[in-house]
Amino acid sequence: MYNRVIGLVLGGGAVLFVLLLAGVGASWVSDDPPAVNPYSSGPGSAEPRLVLTAVAFGEDGYVEVTNVGTAAGSLEDHWICQFPAYFKAGGQLAPGESVRFDSADSGFGSLNADSGEIGLYTSDSFGDPTSIIAYVEWGEPGHARSGVAAEAGVWADALAVDTQGASMIVATEEQPTTAGGWAAA
Repeated sequence: MYNRVIGLVLGGGAVLFVLLLAGVGASWVSDDPPAVNPYSSGPGSAEPRLVLTAVAFGEDGYVEVTNVGTAAGSLEDHWICQFPAYFKAGGQLAPGESVRFDSADSGFGSLNADSGEIGLYTSDSFGDPTSIIAYVEWGEPGHARSGVAAEAGVWADALAVDTQGASMIVATEEQPTTAGGWAAA
């Protein structure tokens, strides 16, 4: 936050200038936009929160999405991206419920344990940071959508999850945004 001058027009055309200093009246003015939850319907409301919670590698691989929110959520019009492949998801998830999308059925083929990425989007605007709501990359950083995920604040790490030769990675945090929020399993 920074200092700000506000002019208030009083009766008779007089102007009163008020100086807001950081820490003095700062609770009234903020230069930091609030984080936007694409599911939010207002303060204190029940809402879904759809996140990526597991990626299994190989021919029988899958991507798992979980609703960690407090209300049912829809995956209609949501997309899963493993660049350059895209898959339109669907279905409803109750709070705490998960769904798995098989890599073969989704068109991703065999998910490679050495390196890859998965993004969950609210639309098919894959380059738009307001569309991506969850992301993970493994093996090495800097995949095609990692910049979009970083700009959106859903992947804050310049690191990738170390798969350690495991058959899958799982989220160790409710809504992981860093490589440290995932573990090889």
